[in-house]
Amino acid sequence: MKVTVVMPVYNGEEYIEYAIKSVINQSYKNIQFILVDGGSTDSTMDIVNKYSEFFEIVISEKDNGMYDAINKGFSHSDGDLMLWLNSDDYLFENAIETAVMVMKKHPSIKWMKGRNAYLDQNNTIRKIACFKSYYKSLLKLGFYRTNGLGSIMQETTFWHRELYEKAGGYVNTEYKVASDYELWVRFSQFETLYSVNTLFGAFRQHTAQLSGDIKAYETECNEIKNLNFIKLSLLKIFKFPFYIYAMLDRKNKIYFDREGEPYHLKQIAHFQ
Repeated sequence: MKVTVVMPVYNGEEYIEYAIKSVINQSYKNIQFILVDGGSTDSTMDIVNKYSEFFEIVISEKDNGMYDAINKGFSHSDGDLMLWLNSDDYLFENAIETAVMVMKKHPSIKWMKGRNAYLDQNNTIRKIACFKSYYKSLLKLGFYRTNGLGSIMQETTFWHRELYEKAGGYVNTEYKVASDYELWVRFSQFETLYSVNTLFGAFRQHTAQLSGDIKAYETECNEIKNLNFIKLSLLKIFKFPFYIYAMLDRKNKIYFDREGEPYHLKQIAHFQ
């Protein structure tokens, strides 16, 4: 199974080498690594060129932002499993091997995510989120976002090309910071998101990142799926008990046995 990793970048000299190494040091080797640079003016491309043998495709030209770059990358791809990794994030060494193993063991799964992890500016893991279920009905309603039930981090999310093409085969360039959220809403029209009890990738928290503009993110999310005052008020009331429920529920979850084999436990609740 070939896995496509697309890395968009613009002036990412501070962290990109760490991100590149996290891909080329994967235990799984059938990787199509595509980098799309938006015409960086710093030393980004000097760093990229050091690792040129590991990239199948490198594009460096002016673009219309991160999501335009991602679309360019995926338009040149042919991997069965897909992921994009931002140039300031990180992929754990066994991430792709584990994702492929889960997909082969459970071919009905077309979309999965690991537990959210957070990286600081010194490459230290500062936080790992709880293992919880995600629900298709709430994904369709757009509840999984920062001011809702928590965001689905793209660096820890893999999907099958079949789902990507079924959902339109593109990342929406209308938005600047929330197109991953829009993509998840589209995916949820077709498939269930499975939560895997492992770490795939880590999101780096630093002051210069686009996603740090929470107000802009929430504004775009509302343009995609408007959560009115009543819905937000209900979320505030039920958010904590629902987190507990999602942690205890076994629905849409992938665990691992002592031999490291992934298995899907039968649900103990019936929430869709």
